[in-house]
Amino acid sequence: MIKIDTKRIEFSPQDVNRGLKLPSRVTAELAEETGIHIGDGHMSINRRSNFMEHRYEISFGDRDKVYMNNYVIPLMQRLYGVRPRIYQYPKEGYSQVRYSYKGLVQFKHFTIGLPAGNKAKIITIPKIILNSSFVTRCIRGVAETDGSLSFKRRYKDVHYYPYIKIEMISKRLIQQIELILRSQKIKFSTLYDYHIENTRGFGDAEHHMIFVSGKKNILEWEKKIGFSNPRNIARLNVWKEMGFIPKDMLFNRNV
Repeated sequence: MIKIDTKRIEFSPQDVNRGLKLPSRVTAELAEETGIHIGDGHMSINRRSNFMEHRYEISFGDRDKVYMNNYVIPLMQRLYGVRPRIYQYPKEGYSQVRYSYKGLVQFKHFTIGLPAGNKAKIITIPKIILNSSFVTRCIRGVAETDGSLSFKRRYKDVHYYPYIKIEMISKRLIQQIELILRSQKIKFSTLYDYHIENTRGFGDAEHHMIFVSGKKNILEWEKKIGFSNPRNIARLNVWKEMGFIPKDMLFNRNV
């Protein structure tokens, strides 16, 4: 198990008073939370009028509230000893969990190696996680936040054919996932340098995708990577029992 040196991390008085703690080793939970950060997290260090603001936040769509409340927040609280604050944006259709702790942001940025600011084009799996025995849990975190489990009809009248898609701006991240899946002997396909019109401020950046498709490969994914989002687990279980996904479940974005 890889040890983590946190001696140089600076804790603010607020960090100390609220009981912030930092992991001393790379664990499966830290690897998965890092993957969640890679998928839907944002970290910033900004100067305000008379202080430096340190912020780490993750955004979740309304359909992932159960995943956020029942899985992600308890995971973060176990790792860092402090429950994040929750912000609701009902008009925009999403919620946000947020930490404003200097020590945590320094830990993630300087020790783990995650970027501050706009990460879309440059994010990768940090070396400390990549070189650990828990890297597949990191892939799970990425897939559960910025990936999707879907079902096609293909040659039948029902949606029976499963596939997982992870789409990223960071080409290097998709290449890392490709190497990890190959090491796990999970078959996949990729699509690199795919241009789509972008409205999220990334300009003309190319998109890169990785797909895991078909019954055998999805079951291999379940065995070796796994799922944590209750919505994905529920769909997978219905598909395994019935051989397809009913339309009322398929088109209801909350299940």
